[in-house]
Amino acid sequence: MSEQNKNTKLVARQPAVLFVDDLSIVQQAVSSILRSIGCEVKCAYNGLYAINNFRKFDIVFLDIGLPDLSGIEVCARIRADNDGKKIPVIALTAHDDSETVSECQVAEFDGYLVKPLTQEQALLVMQKYLPQFAMGAS
Repeated sequence: MSEQNKNTKLVARQPAVLFVDDLSIVQQAVSSILRSIGCEVKCAYNGLYAINNFRKFDIVFLDIGLPDLSGIEVCARIRADNDGKKIPVIALTAHDDSETVSECQVAEFDGYLVKPLTQEQALLVMQKYLPQFAMGAS
């Protein structure tokens, strides 16, 4: 067990996750996976919702190809807010080209995952970025 994990006090509530994707079928699949590992999930269809509401969540998963603003622009706007520097923002996208990866790094995403999301990936992300929550597959 790492020193960081030894000193992390476990939180008795479920982590609040915001998942932003414009496709309802993707929202259903990802939210099902996140709920199966113990998360409380809110889905949104556009980036503006994320910009206006990210403070209510412990972590944000963003698609890159959103209808109103790109996920890259959304992350950059979240990071421009002082509160936005504290919350993990993970890109979850079908784009796996080097240009998109580079743009995500510039926008200061904490992580980058290529769809489809697996339960194992979700669990690893949650354990890495939110170690204060006792996470596990049900």
